[in-house]
Amino acid sequence: MTAIKIRRGTLSITDDTVQIETGLFSSMKRLYEQSRPIFAFLSFSLLLVPVMGVFDPLPLAREMVLFLLVFVILMLADSALGTKVRNNIASATEIRRTAIDHVEYAPSSWVQSPKLRIIVTEGEKTGERPVILSHPRLGGDQQLERLIQAFGDAGITVVPADDTDDDES
Repeated sequence: MTAIKIRRGTLSITDDTVQIETGLFSSMKRLYEQSRPIFAFLSFSLLLVPVMGVFDPLPLAREMVLFLLVFVILMLADSALGTKVRNNIASATEIRRTAIDHVEYAPSSWVQSPKLRIIVTEGEKTGERPVILSHPRLGGDQQLERLIQAFGDAGITVVPADDTDDDES
């Protein structure tokens, strides 16, 4: 089994599967990157609950704290269980190696992190599972090299991504 650290967790290649593990803090970081207002609301809620518990609030404030607490619990449950409940290739945590068509990669540029996409066909569904790598200054290029080597050693085809967007016609 080969395990390589990626930006938000670990990618492991076993004899039968490719596993992409991410943690709860990674989900919170992703929530911050995708929607700052929701993250701010969630953070404010987490700070407000202990304050309301210490100071005996008004009944309206107590109801608001209970609502926020239920909201936080539901959001954490969704982030922890959501990818397991949704059957989505783009968020899969485990991919059968036989379902992988190939892996595409794009090296880093001056501004962007290197990119890696696992192209998967499951039955009639075809999709891609992006793997988020670190910024080049934080070791993203080394992560990409290790992943290319690991996929190649596992017998999975690794090809450079098409650069058709950059070609002049």
